[in-house]
Amino acid sequence: MLIPDAGAEIKQMRIQTLFVYSIIFLILSVASFVSISSVILYRDNLHVSQENKEISQNLLTRDDKIQKLNIITDQQRDEIQNLKAATLKSAEYFNNRFDDLLELERQVNTLVAMLNKSSNASIPIPTTNRSGDSRVDMIEFVPTLVEAQTIEEAEKVDEISKLIRTQIDGYSKLVEDVENQLDFMACKPDMWPARGTVTSGFGNRRDPVTKRYSFHKGIDVANSKGTSLLAAGTGVVTFSGWNGSYGNVIVISHGYGYKSVYAHNASNLVEVGQRVEKRRCHW
Repeated sequence: MLIPDAGAEIKQMRIQTLFVYSIIFLILSVASFVSISSVILYRDNLHVSQENKEISQNLLTRDDKIQKLNIITDQQRDEIQNLKAATLKSAEYFNNRFDDLLELERQVNTLVAMLNKSSNASIPIPTTNRSGDSRVDMIEFVPTLVEAQTIEEAEKVDEISKLIRTQIDGYSKLVEDVENQLDFMACKPDMWPARGTVTSGFGNRRDPVTKRYSFHKGIDVANSKGTSLLAAGTGVVTFSGWNGSYGNVIVISHGYGYKSVYAHNASNLVEVGQRVEKRRCHW
């Protein structure tokens, strides 16, 4: 029943029960659908929120890992640069050692040649088993060493260093020995001091003054006045002057227990303390 304002006609209508139930059912259905949809949507929103939270956490973790990897990469880059610099320095060291070794080889070759010439010996000149230029360019090995970075490579480098040091020490000792031998050969008084005729040799003889047999400790060489005398070996003059029946005398100390005496000189041209060099007398 619809009751309008006063004075208007009252309207009356009849609603069927089925229609009312239908409306109620429709309203309940819509309410149920909305409720269920809301629950499902809320659950989905929770799930999505959780997933978003996990994704955000994963992104943060990944960013943190990327940052750490960048730091490690920078550190490794610095280490590689330091290793390369150290390896280049090692290469320079090895090249210098090879140069030292070559210089020692040249010294040994020169000294052995001098020794052979001085003593008429035939000592073989040391040679190495390397061909061509013995200097090894270690810089060529730098990339390999930088990439390898292994203990084996480091041990190989150390072994090379030991071999070089051993060979240098050996050559240094050989140079020292040869130089000592050359010094000895130069000082040894084994050259003739002058050309001439040997009138009296070393050993037992009849003394020209006493006419008795006695031991002659020298060698008499006869020649014309003014003949030059040469030092029989390198040494230092320890006496230069007059000595009785020997006349003008020069005494040279050669070291190694050797001394040589030059007597009956017309004049002495050297002074005490003067160093004289061994010279070969050509007959």
